[in-house]
This record gives sequence, structure tokens and C-alpha cells, in this order.
Amino acid sequence: MRNTRRTLPRIVSLALTVLLAVVLYILPADAATPKHSAYQSNLIATNKYQDASTARVFAKLQDDELRRLRSVAEVSRNRLAFLEQRLKASVGAGHRLKTELESALLRASDAQNSFTNELAKRDSEYARFTRELVASAAEFLTTVQGTRYLELVNQGDLPAWGQAKEIFEVRYQAQKSRQRLENAALLRGHALQALSKLRQGQETVAYVIKCYEELTDADPTDHWDWVDLARLYSENGKLVD
Repeated sequence: MRNTRRTLPRIVSLALTVLLAVVLYILPADAATPKHSAYQSNLIATNKYQDASTARVFAKLQDDELRRLRSVAEVSRNRLAFLEQRLKASVGAGHRLKTELESALLRASDAQNSFTNELAKRDSEYARFTRELVASAAEFLTTVQGTRYLELVNQGDLPAWGQAKEIFEVRYQAQKSRQRLENAALLRGHALQALSKLRQGQETVAYVIKCYEELTDADPTDHWDWVDLARLYSENGKLVD
């Protein structure tokens, strides 16, 4: 009897733990740990809703349920646009209007997602594409510039798209530059180790030259990398002779 009393609480505790794990597993990731604000969530939802593939799949599959969901989404989007215009027009918008806008953002996001998620249930290719689209949109939201990029994309007009491309190009080139310098630092460390092994007779001059050529391609600004490479070329010439 005593053993039963001791064991029962453990069984209950284990069962609750398993139940919690199952609940967390079946819940969408955003439901368990919200990652985005209402504004960001609506940017992602709008980007998916406005994509050309959404209109194409809707035209192919539309029925009463899809038309109803789309109508709800349009009403929510229009309400949000109205409140955003009110906020822009008002000087020192009050707490009530900001609260109303926050709710409208959530409703618009939910309504657009309900529509696009229903489309995704019915079209596997659309589901795959929009998963990738959402992931890429979420990645843009990790920076201020990326958020502005998505805002411009969602505006839907050609001038805004032109501005979005400019933002992308600046960010992409900066990222390439950072990556190039990171690669150069990694290559430099390895090249130095390879040079040391060459001096110890454990590496070939041809391999070390390859390391330094890759290094100077990644970062041509370091004077001593070129000096080392020139010496290696000279040594290689002596070896060839």
C-alpha cells in the first residue's frame, strides 16, 4: 500500500510531463514561443497573401469557403488600412487608437493566414512555396533595413519595388564584405599553419601557394600576405629549377 502511495504521484507527474510535451509538439512554433510583434506578423502574412501564386491558386480552387475566407481577409485589410491612415493623420495619436490598430493588425494577420493556409491545405506545391516565402520574410525582419525592405515589397507598386531592390543590394554587398573578411581571417590562419608545416618538411610548397592565392583573392589588402606569396613563388621557382 505504501509503495502504491509513493508510486502514484510519480506516475501522475510523468503523465503530465508527457502531456505537456505532446501539446508543445502539436502547437505551431509561433503559438508556443511568439517571435514577432503584431506588426511583423502582419508584414509576413501580407507578403504571402499578396503573392501572385496566391491569386493563381485561388482562381483555380475557389469555392464558397475560400471566397468567404478571402472576403473576411479583405475586410480586415481594409479596416487596418483605414486605421493606419487615421494614425498618420492624427497628431499625437491616443492610446485608444494605438490599441485599436494593434488589434486590427492581429485580425488582418489571422484573416490573411486563414485564407492562405486553406489554400495550402489544398495545393501541396503552393504549401511548399509559401513555407519558403514565409521563412525568407521572417529572415528579413531580423534587421531594420530588412523590415523596411518587406514594407516596400508589400506596397505593391513599381517605385517601391525599386527602393526595395536598392535596400537589398546595399545589405547584400555589406554581408558579402563581412563574409569575405571572415573567410580571409580563416584562410589566413590556415595559410600560416601550412607555411609552418612547409618549414618543417610536412607540406608541399604547391599546397601552401594555393592557400595564399585563395587568401589574397578573399582579401587583397594585406601587404604581408602578398610578401609571403611572392616568397613562395620564388621558392617554387627554385624547386622547379
